[in-house]
Amino acid sequence: MRGFDNHSINSQLLYALSLEEMTGAAGAQIYDRAKPHHTSFLRGATIAWGALASGLPYLDLTATPDFIDCPAADTADLDFMAGDFSIVLWASTHLGGDRMLVCRGLLDTDGWYLYSTPAISFRTNQLGASQLTNGGTLLNTLTLVGVTRILASVRIFVNGNDETFTTGTHIAPATADRELHIGVADDEGANPLDGLIAGGPCGPRIWGRGLSPAEHLSIFNSERHWIGV
Repeated sequence: MRGFDNHSINSQLLYALSLEEMTGAAGAQIYDRAKPHHTSFLRGATIAWGALASGLPYLDLTATPDFIDCPAADTADLDFMAGDFSIVLWASTHLGGDRMLVCRGLLDTDGWYLYSTPAISFRTNQLGASQLTNGGTLLNTLTLVGVTRILASVRIFVNGNDETFTTGTHIAPATADRELHIGVADDEGANPLDGLIAGGPCGPRIWGRGLSPAEHLSIFNSERHWIGV
């Protein structure tokens, strides 16, 4: 879509799920509207689709676990090591405790992951070590969660605001030949999100660049009417 590609916020956008299919059971493919067009799949026992009053589609990942995965062979461009990157998604959880949002890595081993404790946390991992940055809280209503890594600095954004409260020095994570998961940990069993993932223009997105604070706030302000916040 030319207009989508030319939108300035979509510069260096690598992954963007719209979830506009509004149908599909476990094993169904879902469309990535970013130019790389990664192949992603629904996994789990029961895939529940819904729409908000605004018409915005969402996935309700309520089984243990329901999740989205993108094969390792198709995600080499998401194997972020020295480069800057950003992740944004509207999500909620029905549960407390550790809940995985997005990951392509394994604790203390390789890659990176974004999760909730319910404090929003981001880790980078290097063969026996890891660095952690914490921010605001994931709510039980749809919340815009964002993270940006620029060089060794990570900032966490909640509903467009920088809510970073403890920071790590994020040296380059070890390369990870792993699937990208949304809603579950690397082993496909631990820490399921058990909550909502919004789609449409508010779907999960990953950039190969660092979004500015102004861009995080702009995303929230331009999309909040879909969510009703």
